[in-house]
Amino acid sequence: EEEEEEEDDDDDDDDEASERKGQNTLVCADVRLSSKHNCKQGGARHMLAARVHEDLRLLVVGLSNGIFALYELPVEMTERDKDYERALFDRPRTTAPYSELVLLQSLSMSSDPITTITVNETGEWLGVGVSSLGQLIVWEWRSETHVLKQQGHLVGGTSLAFSPDGRAIVTGGEDGRVKIWAVQSGFCTVTFSEHDAAVTDVAFS
Repeated sequence: EEEEEEEDDDDDDDDEASERKGQNTLVCADVRLSSKHNCKQGGARHMLAARVHEDLRLLVVGLSNGIFALYELPVEMTERDKDYERALFDRPRTTAPYSELVLLQSLSMSSDPITTITVNETGEWLGVGVSSLGQLIVWEWRSETHVLKQQGHLVGGTSLAFSPDGRAIVTGGEDGRVKIWAVQSGFCTVTFSEHDAAVTDVAFS
């Protein structure tokens, strides 16, 4: 009888765990502005995409006038010091004591807005997407050369991501297609057309 009661208790615990899995969790956080910087280039009105490479302290942004800008982040943004920590938790202060961003490169990639941006793991290549043209560009910023330039989607590209080894880049589009490109050759190696609606994001696992 005792064994049966223990089994019943285990079943109840499993049921409670299952119920908890289906519940939404509410997390309360005190979020506030940490730092504010002006990244406008060439009179752009809007920033539409941004990505950070933390190891190299790089910030790349895509603007509504087709310009991308590459910045070096202040070291205190990635290596938190005591002043930074105090500023975050000192309520009367509105911003942490950051230095200014350093502009490394700015270039007009298109006359249309840049809508998505990614950076490979080494930080050497920038992937740039122009949705209105269905355009994909891979730019090697140190040598200032194009690695890849393709117009691969019938309808605008919405998202892109590099593979961990950097040899491939995957794109998703409003046409519901997912394409994998070989970066060095510029060829599309495979296309997936199974989606019935727009692909809004892509990633490598």
